[in-house]
Amino acid sequence: MIVTSYQSPSREPGKTLDECLESIALQVGPEDEIVVADCSPVAPEIRVPRVKLIHFSEKRPVPEMRWAALRATSGDLVAAVESRCVPDSAWLKDLAEAHAKYPDAAGIGGTVSAFRSSALDDGLYFCEYGHYAPPIAAGPSRELSGANLSYKRAALEKESDLLDAGCWETLIHLRWRDRGIPLALSRADVRFVNGMPLAVIVRQRFDYGRNYAASRSVPRLPFAAASAALPFLLTWRLARSAGGKGLAGRFLRCLPYVFLFNLAWSAGEFCGYLFGPAKGARIY
Repeated sequence: MIVTSYQSPSREPGKTLDECLESIALQVGPEDEIVVADCSPVAPEIRVPRVKLIHFSEKRPVPEMRWAALRATSGDLVAAVESRCVPDSAWLKDLAEAHAKYPDAAGIGGTVSAFRSSALDDGLYFCEYGHYAPPIAAGPSRELSGANLSYKRAALEKESDLLDAGCWETLIHLRWRDRGIPLALSRADVRFVNGMPLAVIVRQRFDYGRNYAASRSVPRLPFAAASAALPFLLTWRLARSAGGKGLAGRFLRCLPYVFLFNLAWSAGEFCGYLFGPAKGARIY
């Protein structure tokens, strides 16, 4: 069973979605399902056969769409990918093999790669997916990327309260970590394609940071004060990760964008700790 969450606007809103679905369609068996959850002003035209579209007339956050699509399907395993990512031709095979290898892992993810593109696109790529850039060591992991996910359905459905609340997968992973339920990384890869201009990226990073902070059960004032150091800490962590993967030159080329986007995220966290989540859903 496959879920791909789709949101627009973007510079080329349908092109990457088509590529994403075409790649998935070549990998699924007759018993598998492909579901697209969408909240664009105009429903996308789905050209790939056997795809079920769930279209919301109002804006919905990505997690709400993803979990709604999950409940419209069946199957022991569920895989999720964002519409701005194109899965590798062996994506499903690699995920299925990893679930067989790690039967106790509730969730298994993989790498997120990217075309060599503009400094702007690379800046967003490193901020969102830099820690999952290949190569990675397959095996137990504390975190998974939201762009490349798979779950054992039985484990996911036990967290129905978080699904009903439309929580991001990060909170589910944190709960599993607290309970000693393992996660794992595999060699399954998806390719990221940016479709957002600079101003939209800055708003996205701010909103995501704000909603992330608002969802955490931590002391509000101390964490708000500490957010001043976050742009430097986040950028340093990404630089260290990029250097370890042989991507230092590419990272340095987009460093100003990386710092700007981390600054927007940190400002969002500051507001989230003090004022709570933003009102209304945003689409990116």
